[in-house]
Amino acid sequence: MYAILLRAITRDSSQHYFLELIGPGGTGKSTFANLLLALVGITNSVSTDLGTLERSSFESSSLLNKYLILLSDISTYRGSI
Repeated sequence: MYAILLRAITRDSSQHYFLELIGPGGTGKSTFANLLLALVGITNSVSTDLGTLERSSFESSSLLNKYLILLSDISTYRGSI
């Protein structure tokens, strides 16, 4: 997780990272996501879900040039994407 925070602070986009946070409620997943959002900034991030990415033909364009992409409730998604 420290590597993710370091990349968020330095805005190093030479490598791409994927972090999946799994756990019961109240374990700090949303707090960590909000911390990343605060470090990167709202204009440099986007929050969406896989269902919206699959249904909307324009949603993928919102991911362009973003440092942080937050995808929520991936485990409940049952689509073809």
